[in-house]
Amino acid sequence: MNKILIIIAGLLVTLVAAVLIVPGFMNWNQYRGMIQTEAAAATGRAVEIDGDIRIQLLPAPRLVIENARLANVEGASSADMVTLKRLEVHVALAPLFSGAVRVQSVILVEPELRLEILEDGRNNFTFTPVAKTAPSTAPQPASQPGTSSDAPDAPLFDFRPQLSIDNFTIEGGRVSFKNAGNGRTETIDNLNGRFAMAALKGPWEASGSAVVRGIPLSFLGSTGAIVQGRTLPFNFDLTAIPGTVRSQFSGALTNLQDAPSVKGKIAISGKSLDAILSATAGLPASGGALARPFGIDANVVASASSANITGIGVRFTDTQMSGAIKVKTGKATEIEISLAANRLDLDGFLRTPAPVAAKPAGKGAVPPPTSPPALKANKPAAGQAKAKPAAVIDLTRLPKNLSATVNLSVEAVTYRGQPIRQAKLNYSLASQEITLNQFSALLPGNTDVALFGFITQSGGAPQFGGNLDATTSDLRKFLSWLDIDTGGVAAGKLRQLTLAAKLAARPDAARLRDFKLRFDGTTVSGDASVLLGARPGIDATISVDRINLDSYLAKVAAPKRTGRPASAAAATKEPEAAPKATSAELPSLGALAGIDAQLRAQVKTLIFHGLPVRGIAADMVLASGDLRIDRLRVADAGGINASLSGALTGLTKANPRLGNVNFRIEGKNLNRFFKLAKITPPIPVRGLGRLALSGTVSGGLAGIQIKSNAQAFGGKVILDGKIKSLIGTPQMEMGFNIQHRDLARLVRNLGTDYRPKKGRIGGLSVSGFLTGTTDKMKITSIEGDIGGVAIGGNVDVNLRAKVPSIDARLNTSDIDIERFLPASKKAAASPPAPLLWRASWPGVTARQSARTAGIIPAQAARGGRWSRAPIDLAGLHKFGGNLAVKSDSVKFGKLRLVNADLTAALNRGTLNINKLTGLVFGGDLRLDGSVAGGPGGAQLVARYTLANLDAAAAQAAFGGRQITRGRMSASGELGAVGANQAALIASLNGRGTAALKRIGVDTSGTGRSVLSGLAGVLRSVNKLGAVLGGRASNSLADINGAYTINNGVVAFNDLTLASDLGKGSMRGTVDLPGWRIKADGQLDLVQTLATALLLKNTRRRPSIPFSVRGALDAPRVKLETGKLPGGGIRLPIPALEKLRKKNRGAARILDKILPGLSGGQAPAPAPPPRTSAPAPQPAPTPEPRREKPKVEDLLKGILRGLTR
Repeated sequence: MNKILIIIAGLLVTLVAAVLIVPGFMNWNQYRGMIQTEAAAATGRAVEIDGDIRIQLLPAPRLVIENARLANVEGASSADMVTLKRLEVHVALAPLFSGAVRVQSVILVEPELRLEILEDGRNNFTFTPVAKTAPSTAPQPASQPGTSSDAPDAPLFDFRPQLSIDNFTIEGGRVSFKNAGNGRTETIDNLNGRFAMAALKGPWEASGSAVVRGIPLSFLGSTGAIVQGRTLPFNFDLTAIPGTVRSQFSGALTNLQDAPSVKGKIAISGKSLDAILSATAGLPASGGALARPFGIDANVVASASSANITGIGVRFTDTQMSGAIKVKTGKATEIEISLAANRLDLDGFLRTPAPVAAKPAGKGAVPPPTSPPALKANKPAAGQAKAKPAAVIDLTRLPKNLSATVNLSVEAVTYRGQPIRQAKLNYSLASQEITLNQFSALLPGNTDVALFGFITQSGGAPQFGGNLDATTSDLRKFLSWLDIDTGGVAAGKLRQLTLAAKLAARPDAARLRDFKLRFDGTTVSGDASVLLGARPGIDATISVDRINLDSYLAKVAAPKRTGRPASAAAATKEPEAAPKATSAELPSLGALAGIDAQLRAQVKTLIFHGLPVRGIAADMVLASGDLRIDRLRVADAGGINASLSGALTGLTKANPRLGNVNFRIEGKNLNRFFKLAKITPPIPVRGLGRLALSGTVSGGLAGIQIKSNAQAFGGKVILDGKIKSLIGTPQMEMGFNIQHRDLARLVRNLGTDYRPKKGRIGGLSVSGFLTGTTDKMKITSIEGDIGGVAIGGNVDVNLRAKVPSIDARLNTSDIDIERFLPASKKAAASPPAPLLWRASWPGVTARQSARTAGIIPAQAARGGRWSRAPIDLAGLHKFGGNLAVKSDSVKFGKLRLVNADLTAALNRGTLNINKLTGLVFGGDLRLDGSVAGGPGGAQLVARYTLANLDAAAAQAAFGGRQITRGRMSASGELGAVGANQAALIASLNGRGTAALKRIGVDTSGTGRSVLSGLAGVLRSVNKLGAVLGGRASNSLADINGAYTINNGVVAFNDLTLASDLGKGSMRGTVDLPGWRIKADGQLDLVQTLATALLLKNTRRRPSIPFSVRGALDAPRVKLETGKLPGGGIRLPIPALEKLRKKNRGAARILDKILPGLSGGQAPAPAPPPRTSAPAPQPAPTPEPRREKPKVEDLLKGILRGLTR
């Protein structure tokens, strides 16, 4: 028996040893297929084990599985739902024999769990095991007595093994969740932790670290044992590394079997709110205003149907907030939030705090986890659409049965040094819609702002729609609070303001609809929209009824005057060099390239500088850096209207270009515009008439093309060309055409009273091409007509130099100066003042013809022939240049210079006439000299040559009619210095020669000129020849001589006279200042029969002395009869009487030569020229007695007759 028991015991030991030892030596990999099949049947998914499978029971049960994978559902973003690099389980052996399971360790190495909700609503964490279909053939045991088959199954023994886990470790785990329907993705990376459980009833504890949404976290939790099956105390501590934010919850779960609830206290604290918020948003910490400590405390009582959070205390800087939150769940979820703060210091909140030095971790602190690995985006499965980003707020995600009420209030918010009072926010949520009941605040300046409306979900984003109202009684104070300078606005403005508008907003846009803004009597209404985002957009429609900008402009004190006049400062200032060209870019315009905008605006009335501007309208679009102006119009601005349209492109490159910008300005009267605008025009305009300016501009900073047509003053100006290099020194290349039908009217419209004395002078039509800059230009290809005078040539203008200069090279047709002279103004006073010719030609009589009425009047009030009006040559110092003019002819009165050629230069105040040549009175003229302004006045120097002039035409041009034929030549040089015309004549010095050839005179010639004295002598000689020859004498004479001028007095000593009747000489002076002549001469008659009859008892050659005295243009010529040879006249008077009676023609000649024969009186001499003083009345002459004439008296009468 003993031997049998020993054998049985040995067999049992061997069997147990085999069961415990043999598995450790088995190759379990050969059962991999069976294990995978059973696991797939249990999960409904394919299970693959790519690594080793090891199982052992001694010395303790141990299971090791490597590289296991659980397949995902079809259509998921990844092939596997679970991957596991290694699973190792250790179980204590001894407790198993007592019915307890003690797991010594569970190690999961790099487990990865991928949870996913597909777009069709399926998920991958719902498993469907595979059911077994093979029926069982084993016989069913009979029912035991005392039992019923209807009774519930119950084990014969209550076998519930005690389970404990000493150490459950996860190394390098990862959990991800993806919702393909809304694009939401959540991940937990780098999960490392430890879990321990003493028993199923507790206590439990866990600790570890992970990275959630890129935020490294550490956690620590523990529970006690369940007390009486009802209460489970616990503590949980979660620390976020950014900002060192620690969240602690301590409390207990109660009523575990009936209605579980939690009750406890939560405390959250952190060193930097900015760090945790930035980490949550996936941004680096800004270190700004939020980088401050904060804390939250609250008491929590929650169950499955309700939650009450009371005693909420929020601390941030100096701000304290309190409140409560209530939540009720069931068929409907209700939330009530109420928070209130007594003060909020935003100024302190916005101040950047000083950096806080990090403290070393204390003993026992949870070490920070290692840096999380870089996240790799999961590749979507084939055919799966890319997930759309979730909206910031999606109300449709909220349950429809959720309702909430939020009430926030702050008594005082300190911002910009002033309080914002009674800030309130109250809104409610119901049926996925938020009702904003109140959002209001009382801002500085007694400004009340209120907002009411609704927030709904539309187009995948929340949208607000409501009303915005704002009022202020002190707008100036409100703007000053916002640091908007109002110093330039008049004191009486910026007071009350009201705003009412309908506001619509969403996360990327906002719109003010039907807004009405009233301030200082101005109403602004319209609609405005703003599009937010990377490229902002603005769309506005604005209407303004009336605004007076003048009333907003503060009065500016006049600038202090310095002792130095501006002109003096400008005179000493060195000329500025021409600006250098710079890069053709405008970086400041680049800001406009980042936004899009559309503006439609109108202003009914705007007043600026006293000018009412009405009907302002604008319609423009800014898109992708291009500005398109569809309309920019002013209906009325002081009588003018304007419009503009076109495009401005290239703002994205800071190189704008104008694209066909069309402009137009029209008005009936520009004078009204200047008057209303209180603007002094650059030139005195008058009678502007209709104004019309239109054109097109296109191009960029490198150059623009201009075409314009301006109509003003009754004329037209056309410009066509381009301007290069707008930045730097603009260069012009411009063709122009100026036209006007009436030149005189144009000059009058420019502010003068110009009226040509000969009436209409014609129009203006000039074209040319302009190149250069505004301060240095060339005008070439000049061609046109000015008052009937054809003109052509080139002009260079240089305003850049210290002294501006003009160089002109012109050609003209015939010029009649008298056509352009203004008509004389006749006063009511009588008699008219004596008239003077310009330059050195003396005046004519007051009995001049109407054709010479335009000659300059002398100053009658001062008396004298020469004007004493100052000659101002200061303008010669203001500019310089060169002038070359060639004209077909230049005519003044009867003075006409043919083929006129003038070359002159103006330099440093001196006008040098290098050459003036031409044909005058059929002869050649050449003149050169200079005119300058000096300390003593004007300085004149001239050299002249006259060759072979028609003497008769020359005298007739200056009022004389005595010379009928002959040629005249002269040459000389002159110089004078004086402050006025009289001083110049008085200081005239020079010398010259004159020659008159074959001069003939008319015995009955009239008029006055400087040649009247010579003509009188020749006329007397011819009359004497007529007496001697018995017929009228047409003897021609030659006159030659030289002269000198000293202080205005012309002296001639060897003036010779030669004719067929004799030869003579004359010497004397001409006093130009006094307009007098004094000369004496002698005429030696040729020996003829007539002279022998007249002179008796002499063999000497007869000589007749003569003298010339009196006014230069009307002298008295006297023959010295007392010096004739006496006793030699044999004149048969009875024969002469008989001849007079028989021949009436001879009688008239004898009456002139021998006035005493007829008993009549000699004609009175011509009256002297009028002066301003009345001439003294001569005493009455007694009637002469009739006596028989003597021979001597008869001869004297002949000579007196000859002098007439």
